[in-house]
Amino acid sequence: MLLLSEYGITGLQANIVLDLAKGMSVKEICETRSTTRIPSNLNRRRTFKKLGVHSVEELRELINIPTH
Repeated sequence: MLLLSEYGITGLQANIVLDLAKGMSVKEICETRSTTRIPSNLNRRRTFKKLGVHSVEELRELINIPTH
């Protein structure tokens, strides 16, 4: 996966990024992964920093996922 190799993010971070880009909320991601919001929010912030983005819109542009 390009995100893993080019930006040095983990598999979990890549999956969270893809879920966010597809429009899932942090709450929905937590429910599907059976985790709490705190680790997911931390993962989101760390991953956005690694990718150099500040919003889901910028993330969608980076990974070429069209907006709704």
